[in-house]
Amino acid sequence: MPIKKIDILIVDDSITILTRMKEILSEIKCVNIIDIATNSNDALELLLFRQPALILLDINMPHKNGIELLKEVKLLYPKVKVMMVTNQSVDYYKPICMEFGAEYFIDKSTEFELIPDIIESISKSVTGK
Repeated sequence: MPIKKIDILIVDDSITILTRMKEILSEIKCVNIIDIATNSNDALELLLFRQPALILLDINMPHKNGIELLKEVKLLYPKVKVMMVTNQSVDYYKPICMEFGAEYFIDKSTEFELIPDIIESISKSVTGK
């Protein structure tokens, strides 16, 4: 039986991080489309046309920060899962992000390698496979 694939949106203002994440995600069999946005305005525009199963979201960005975007996404698209992927203080920001609806919180500097396993788990839960 073919693997059901999920769509992902990466929102980060660092081209280096976007490139690295896209490379990692493109190797995961359950990932279908990978959209990217470098700020919250572009992310919201992309969400008008397609809602991914998962958004990988940074906190520090131009325009609205990631926490503001998280609140808006959860209000407008409550079924979309959000993984905060940041270098910001875990102790301070993680509880805030979880309170506003983030399902996951990953520290870019120490937990980046966890992302593929989490995505595969999300794919199984979303697709039932």
